[in-house]
Amino acid sequence: MNENHQIGGKRLSQRETRAQNRARILASAEKVFAEYGYTGGSISRIAAEAGIPKSNVIYYFANKEALYHEVVGDIFNIWRAAADQISDPSTLVSTLSVVVIRDRDFVGAGFLNIVELMGV
Repeated sequence: MNENHQIGGKRLSQRETRAQNRARILASAEKVFAEYGYTGGSISRIAAEAGIPKSNVIYYFANKEALYHEVVGDIFNIWRAAADQISDPSTLVSTLSVVVIRDRDFVGAGFLNIVELMGV
C-alpha cells in the first residue's frame, strides 16, 4: 500500500509520511504517559490522542514498553543536551530549571513511572 499524505498542497513521500506518523505517536505518547503514567497509558489511549488507528502504533512500536523507553530516552537526551551546554557550574540549577519547567508535565509523572517500570 503506497499511502502518501499532503501538507500544504505538497505530497509527502512514504518516508516523510512514516516520519510524521512516528513523531505524532511519540508526541501523543509523551502526553498520555505524563497524564496517566506507564500503567494507565495504554496503546489505545495513545492512538486516540494521535488520531490514528491502534494498529498504526503497533506498526511503529512493538509494544508499550518499547514506546515508553523511546519517550523517556528522548526526554533524557533533551536534558543531557541542556546539561552539556553548561560551562559555568553556578548556572547548573537555573539552566536545568528551564528544562524542567518546559517539560514539567512529563517530569511530574515521568520519574515516578520510570521507577515503577524498573521495579525500584
